[in-house]
Amino acid sequence: MSGSSPRVGLVVVARFASAALAEIARLRLLGAGIEAEVFAENAGGWRPELEAALGVELRVAERDRESAEWVLRVADR
Repeated sequence: MSGSSPRVGLVVVARFASAALAEIARLRLLGAGIEAEVFAENAGGWRPELEAALGVELRVAERDRESAEWVLRVADR
């Protein structure tokens, strides 16, 4: 899991209440051949309650946005 500073060219495709849920979604995307990164502001793991308050972002490359959104929609069915 990465920190909270965004990398250039990455866009948010989903937000989650916990890093665990975001990681499950990241693995679904990886299974579809889409690289993704989880970004959580939780003070380096010392303040996990911040995840629920601020949300955890799942980010992909701009070029993969539509495909990633589709994979996540299908996974929610």
